[in-house]
Amino acid sequence: MATAKLTRLFLCYCRGFAHPTKFRLITYISRWLLPKRGVVVTLAEGFDMRLQTVDHLERCLVVRGDYEPRTTRFIRANLSPGDVAAVAGANIGYYPLLLARAVGDTGRVLGVEPFPGNIVRCQDNLRLNPSLARSITLFAGALGRKSDCLCISSPPAEHSGLAQLSEDSSGGLFVKIEPLETITTRLLPRRPDLMLLDVEGWETEALAGFGAARPNILVIENDARHLATRRLTETDFFQTLTDLAYTLTHLDGRPASPGDFFPEQTLVAYQPGISPRWV
Repeated sequence: MATAKLTRLFLCYCRGFAHPTKFRLITYISRWLLPKRGVVVTLAEGFDMRLQTVDHLERCLVVRGDYEPRTTRFIRANLSPGDVAAVAGANIGYYPLLLARAVGDTGRVLGVEPFPGNIVRCQDNLRLNPSLARSITLFAGALGRKSDCLCISSPPAEHSGLAQLSEDSSGGLFVKIEPLETITTRLLPRRPDLMLLDVEGWETEALAGFGAARPNILVIENDARHLATRRLTETDFFQTLTDLAYTLTHLDGRPASPGDFFPEQTLVAYQPGISPRWV
């Protein structure tokens, strides 16, 4: 009982006033106070997740109740009940649950996640939200230009989203690769109306497998550091998207160019005839 009360007080502190060392202090306290599996927290979007605070994403969710608020608002503004949505980089479930809430009972959500540890955590969080989980299908693997089997690195403890795929076959953990077109044909009723793509430098490989499943709107990570691990520049990345007939903008609709500053490292790409709602 005493531990439960301390946990509640700790969570109140997490959501309370900010100060310069708060994140560091939260990480330190949680190591001995919170259960290893974490605690269930109700987020601003109205769903529950089991969270710890060592990981960057989870710490943000515990402290603020949301993650990447501008991206979250854009997603809410551009999805309606009955839509089809997808996320590559489902991680521990925040974005699949957010998408499911936006598309409602009549919509469908595809979550793609290659790292087994994240898939287990994601399934755990979906079970906490059975009404939303009914709309979500998980694919334990990654997107690519063709069916394959590739090595994936383990992410650091402090950032579960940083697992990276590699064509180096020298050993380690291997995961299934499939084109989005193949997965969509088997698991979704039609191509996605909106898709989040956050695959740590693997974006151009994922884009190469879109085919006829090319989403109407892409919300895509733009991080030059991750692109550089595959010897790609931001200009190369933008050209790949432009070749797929996407128009590239910021979250507020301003035209995007290589070298711009992107809040939350988020780029919007949309197909001809589509009119996104800007935030």
